[in-house]
Amino acid sequence: MTRQLFMAELMKKLNRLPHEEYYSAVSFYNEYFDEAGTENEQRVIAELGSPSEAAAKILSEFAVKSTDGEKKTNSLNVLGIVLLGIFAGPVALPVAIAAFAVLLALVVSVFAVLISLGAAAVALVLSGLVTALLSLLLLPGEPASTVFFLGAGLLTAGIGAAMGIVTYKLSEVCVKGLVKLSAGLINKGRRNRK
Repeated sequence: MTRQLFMAELMKKLNRLPHEEYYSAVSFYNEYFDEAGTENEQRVIAELGSPSEAAAKILSEFAVKSTDGEKKTNSLNVLGIVLLGIFAGPVALPVAIAAFAVLLALVVSVFAVLISLGAAAVALVLSGLVTALLSLLLLPGEPASTVFFLGAGLLTAGIGAAMGIVTYKLSEVCVKGLVKLSAGLINKGRRNRK
């Protein structure tokens, strides 16, 4: 076997290696042959064994080297995550509590506004109906005042009823949104645990 045949077979068997590793191995063997000289080619080939044996040796060394690198990288990643957890804890916990408090305050505020709107709607309906009913007492003496207060009372009751419907629809939208948000957070938490 000649140097050219040996190197051609070796290069064919090493084509699975990454570029850097491939060129490093091929360069090493070319330099080895160059240093030995053309007169010692057969001795070098006998030393190295077949191209398959040389390729197997190179591939196994690469596999061991890449496995060691992965172990170091993985252990460094785990160590980094642990250290991040330790040092971020004193900051992350208060931030999480503050974020939860702001979210809770926002939800409570929205529902407080909705309850206030609902109470105002009920008050308008009741006051409008009372005004309309009391206006009927003025009918014998003041028919014009009766018509005015009856209209004002019914208008007030109508505004209150419309306000109640709008408040109900807003409450429905807010509750559905809150349920959807809660379900999304719960599902995200379940996915993160898996």
